[in-house]
Amino acid sequence: MHGKVRRSGLMLWACCFFCTLPVLATPLQADSDEFPIIMMSAELGTHDGMRAMGIDFVHTYAYPSEEFFNSAAANGLRVMVNLNGVKWAQEPDGVEQIRNLVRQFRNHPALGFWYLADEPDLAGVTVDDLTRLYTAIKEETPEVLVANAEAWSEHWTAYQGAQDMLMTDHYPVENNDPFPLQDITIPMHFLARALALDDQPVIPILQSFNWQVFRPQTPSRLPVAEELRYWCYASIALGARGLGWYSHYEGLRSPGGAQWFANTFAPVVSEVRQFVDAVAPAHHPTPIAGADAANVYLAIWKRSGTNWVVLVNNLNTGNTVSVSLEGQVADGPLIPWGSTAGSPAAVVGGTLQPVTLAPYEVKVWTQDDSGPLRILSVEAIDITATSAHVHFVFNQHAQGQVEYGRDTGYGNWTTKEESFNYADHTQPLAGLSPATTYHYRVHGWDVAGVEVVSDDHQFTTLGGEPDAGVDADAGADAGADAGTDAGAGADAGADAGADAGADNGVQRPDDGADGAVDAGADGGDGAGSDAESDTEISGDCGCRADTPSPLSLLLLLLAGWMLLVARRRP
Repeated sequence: MHGKVRRSGLMLWACCFFCTLPVLATPLQADSDEFPIIMMSAELGTHDGMRAMGIDFVHTYAYPSEEFFNSAAANGLRVMVNLNGVKWAQEPDGVEQIRNLVRQFRNHPALGFWYLADEPDLAGVTVDDLTRLYTAIKEETPEVLVANAEAWSEHWTAYQGAQDMLMTDHYPVENNDPFPLQDITIPMHFLARALALDDQPVIPILQSFNWQVFRPQTPSRLPVAEELRYWCYASIALGARGLGWYSHYEGLRSPGGAQWFANTFAPVVSEVRQFVDAVAPAHHPTPIAGADAANVYLAIWKRSGTNWVVLVNNLNTGNTVSVSLEGQVADGPLIPWGSTAGSPAAVVGGTLQPVTLAPYEVKVWTQDDSGPLRILSVEAIDITATSAHVHFVFNQHAQGQVEYGRDTGYGNWTTKEESFNYADHTQPLAGLSPATTYHYRVHGWDVAGVEVVSDDHQFTTLGGEPDAGVDADAGADAGADAGTDAGAGADAGADAGADAGADNGVQRPDDGADGAVDAGADGGDGAGSDAESDTEISGDCGCRADTPSPLSLLLLLLAGWMLLVARRRP
């Protein structure tokens, strides 16, 4: 019997394991919506941490192996397969060697695309020799993209016929000068030149190493977060097909490299991953004319009721910018997204109002494009004798607040939410009287301050006697995790200043009241509390509703004894 149980458990574990393995897509397609973020020299043993950094493609300069491919597949990654074309282009049997490599891995589920040659111009590889290899690869796998990487060398444009995709590389942080003294714009100028060539997709390979690993006698440093952020968003605004990083291995060899990947690189690139997923296809932005004159990159993505705006300063000094967005973005505020610093920007009369940027600073904003604020639904849920929750949904992210009372004079308010992070809201009402009908309505505000108000709604609390010491009209502690007093407005720091046990209803809190807190402060769903919050109704009984009874304790002891006897039975 025990053997059957163990085997059943093993089968269940195996089913769970294989069912949770990542399902990999087909090789990268030129016309797909995906935006690859590639880590070069991501060696075996490091793949499990790549996804958390926003990476979804890996590469190795070592000879491709089944083990490397399987490791990538197990971690939901695909492989940019290094074919070492610079070597094979100069070997008599190079074409056959390339064919063998391609045949070995062309059906592996982790195949992403072929990486044929690294800087062939600098390596002295002729266009004809590389074209022979490219032709052989396409005969074997006509549907799989072939990429070459090029430095900004004399003949870097000559290899267009030997590739489907171009990767540009330039690594500008070459010494120890602090940010922003080094010119970090050259990779973007190179990328812009490459994008202007023809319709081939272009992926820039960006710097994730310290030049000191190659030049031990020359002090240098790793890029700082501002530089990484500049390269990423400038590349995306220009229309890059993805991002590459050179390299994980050399970055780890750099002084402090492991900590740098965890504390500097990962926060930036994982946010970029969130951005490109939100605006997919990220490589089809709408560039804004006239941005060059202001020394910025400026692009817009219109996606599913949301406008996304990226503004990148190309100067190593401050830069105040005002650009026309007429016909692209509606008048109104632009809400900072991600790690974008500062208060909302605004578009007035079709023009982005002056924005002051720090050196190489990036701003990412969103703007709701779903039309005027509307309340889509309102309902009372989780109704008990002394509490309830009001669930309401807007057509866009908005602030929310509930007004309630025993009649249509209401008189009580929940805490107004400060953030615009949610469209779906839930707010708690507590300290209610049993078997009592309550009226309530929802108020909402968009980012421009325009208010909408719902019709009157009603619910009736469950029957029973009121708890001792609880004044039902006072609307005592609302139980929100943020610690606000929804009924009495008596948050410890609230300017409303009402006592939680006061007999009168709470006046509507000032929008700027110290006691007003973001109802989404617990990070859940904007509800401001769990559906079964830590509400504690004050009373004179001196006990909590969740105190176990003697009978409950006896049953628990009995169950424990029975479990002990069962475990000892042979």
